[in-house]
Amino acid sequence: VVNLFHHSDDEGILAAWVHYVIFDMWTARWIGRDYEKNVKFSYATKVYELACLFFTMMLGPVGLLMYLVGKYTFLPVSDNKLKDV
Repeated sequence: VVNLFHHSDDEGILAAWVHYVIFDMWTARWIGRDYEKNVKFSYATKVYELACLFFTMMLGPVGLLMYLVGKYTFLPVSDNKLKDV
């Protein structure tokens, strides 16, 4: 991260690290847990989840948007939702 912001001051580098650690990692963790709970497993859906996690770690909001679009449009709903009730 420091190399990406080599023209920035220390506060800019700190902000980038905080964004990376808090937003990207928390969001990736949420996607993983939500996938396990709400999406029916198949190899295709797992590949989609991994792509979303990659984009979440690299581009933050892009990966989250990818996952939410997939979740609410074409990813199949898991049968586990009935077990939680």
